[in-house]
Amino acid sequence: MKPVLSVVCVGVLVAGLLAAGQAKGAAAADAPTVQACGLRVVGDGYKEEKPGAPGIRPFNWSRGTTVALLVNFPGGGVLELDTKASKLDKFADDKGTDLLKAAGSTFNKSGFGTWPKISKDSKAAMLELVSAGLPAKGATEIVASGTVVLKSATQKKTTVLKDVALKAGTKFTAGNVPFEITKAGKPSWGSDPLQVSVKTNADMSGIASVRFLGPDGKEIPSRSGGTWRSRSGRFLSISKSYVLKKKVDSATIEIEHWTDMKQTDIPFSVTVSLGL
Repeated sequence: MKPVLSVVCVGVLVAGLLAAGQAKGAAAADAPTVQACGLRVVGDGYKEEKPGAPGIRPFNWSRGTTVALLVNFPGGGVLELDTKASKLDKFADDKGTDLLKAAGSTFNKSGFGTWPKISKDSKAAMLELVSAGLPAKGATEIVASGTVVLKSATQKKTTVLKDVALKAGTKFTAGNVPFEITKAGKPSWGSDPLQVSVKTNADMSGIASVRFLGPDGKEIPSRSGGTWRSRSGRFLSISKSYVLKKKVDSATIEIEHWTDMKQTDIPFSVTVSLGL
């Protein structure tokens, strides 16, 4: 009997170890990752003697070094890459050149680039590390490390606000975001009949979508007319406009907002060469 009991115990132990290994593997598969997927190095090109002449630039791009990072988020739900909260600790070549210290123009500062991209399935995002500096002669690798910060969510809730007067001064709240209509009338440009502008002092990243319904209950086709954001210390001000295809004095506004939005900090360390 002892050998039988021994075999059974070993079988249970092995099964337990396999289950633990599978669970660990599944957790690892769902973990977010950051990898380098692009490298661009642009030299000075040719500068003409005539003042104001454009000269010739390689790839028609500004001088400097750019590394593209792909953030894989298997769980999905990526809403935003927060480049301001993200941190770049190191950006250098293997010769010791610190690319973070390179002086650049207003539109070519060293650090995280503007306009990060998010995939349509919300499972991946891409951002760039930029520098006005160039690797030293003979350098073969670029090394970068830091932390990427993103916001994600998967669950939504809809707030329905009926018979909202589309006129300046109207106030309403969706989720925890208070709004005030600042303008409702003919857009400054374009042929659409109505533009509704709102303002808030709260973060709007939790808003998933906004729909306008006419008195007949049918959705009025609309599009974003632009967003303006400013911050002074702790004070945040956001203005956003919506352009509607139909002029109405009041509407039902349906606002979808994320209920499980969270922030994820993803440390990364990448080494980039010509072979990526």
